[in-house]
Amino acid sequence: MDSLLTIKVENSKTIRIKCLCSSADRSKKRVITLVYDTGADKTSITRRTLEELHYNDFKQSAQLKRSAQGVFAPEVCFVSELVIGNQFRLSNFNVDVLEVENSPTFDGMIGMDFITQVENNLSGKNGTLTIRA
Repeated sequence: MDSLLTIKVENSKTIRIKCLCSSADRSKKRVITLVYDTGADKTSITRRTLEELHYNDFKQSAQLKRSAQGVFAPEVCFVSELVIGNQFRLSNFNVDVLEVENSPTFDGMIGMDFITQVENNLSGKNGTLTIRA
């Protein structure tokens, strides 16, 4: 059976999805908000959020990335489990560590590493994003 998630897109151009992220030792879970970002090649979570979930094993990535600030090698972190919208479970994977100062509106971004693995349908008319595995 297919997994299906439909998200109502509010009056914003930013699609925010509630996700459940496990702590480093999997002893607790926390709801985090990730932005659905087709411009990001990889899923990322803010350093602050990762540290609050007791992740502390950050490693320098061997892959260089380009941004408006220039070329850099981001840090990555191995995350035990992330559940996107109560439908899609990602286990034991690396995320980029996002360096953002005190963002009250999101905890990270869902990138193309996830987006290209599912079918996406964005309807401007209906104001919905539908994701199907």
